Amino acid sequence: MLTNKRKLKNRKKTIKRITGIIIVIVLIGGITGYVFITKFLHKSQYISPIAHKIATLNSAESKNMLVLKDSLDEKQIAYKSIVASGTSYKIIFRDNSEVIVSSQKNIRLQISSLQYITSRLTMEGRRFSRLDLSFDKPIIVFDK
Repeated sequence: MLTNKRKLKNRKKTIKRITGIIIVIVLIGGITGYVFITKFLHKSQYISPIAHKIATLNSAESKNMLVLKDSLDEKQIAYKSIVASGTSYKIIFRDNSEVIVSSQKNIRLQISSLQYITSRLTMEGRRFSRLDLSFDKPIIVFDK
């Protein structure tokens, strides 16, 4: 009977060792499988040099456009559309009034000026049809 107990203990030990080894093998296999799938089976994408050239040309313009939209959203200024033309952007509001912003100057500063000017004009009860912030001093054309 003693031998049966020893055999049973030895079997339990070997089963624990085998399950430990199997767990380690499964973990190593899972990690290597993940690395293999992510590194070696990841398909590279072909990027056309023409599209890349266009993207690099418009990257500064698109960055400025993103900064402009982000600034308008941050200041909670509602607009209908934004049109890029050369070194300036034309912001068209819902009431068809226009604001011209220069891409050569700090866009966030111009949008802060826009917010200040519109708040002041709103307090005075005046509306503008066109506001040009691209110069050193803003040019305001009022509605008739």
